[in-house]
Amino acid sequence: MDFGVNVASLLFCAKTGACAGLFVVLDFLIVQARPGQESFLRISHGIKATPIHFAVWMLGAGLVAWIGTLINFYQETTQSVVLIALTWHTFFTQLSTWKNAVSNPTEEVQRPEGR
Repeated sequence: MDFGVNVASLLFCAKTGACAGLFVVLDFLIVQARPGQESFLRISHGIKATPIHFAVWMLGAGLVAWIGTLINFYQETTQSVVLIALTWHTFFTQLSTWKNAVSNPTEEVQRPEGR
C-alpha cells in the first residue's frame, strides 16, 4: 500500500503547521497590543497557555494537511496552506460533535405503531 508520502507532501504539512503557529503568534500580539481585546482564534493566552496552543495548532494543522494529502483532497497550494491553518480547529470540533451525536443520540426516532 503506497501512502503517497513524498518530500513535497511533507514540506506542505510543515508549511501548514508553521502557518498555523504564525496565526497563534499574531493572535497573541493582537491581544497584547489591545488590552481587553478578545482573541480572534478564541483561545486563551498566557505564559503557559500560549506555547501549548502554539504547539497544538502546529501539530493539528500539520495532521490535517497530511490526511488531506493522503486522500488527495486538495491541491498543495499556498491558498490551501492558509485555509487549512485557519480552519483545522473548526473541522475537528465539528467532527467530534458529529461523532458524539452519532454515538449518543439525544432523541430517539419514534415510529408509528402498526408499521
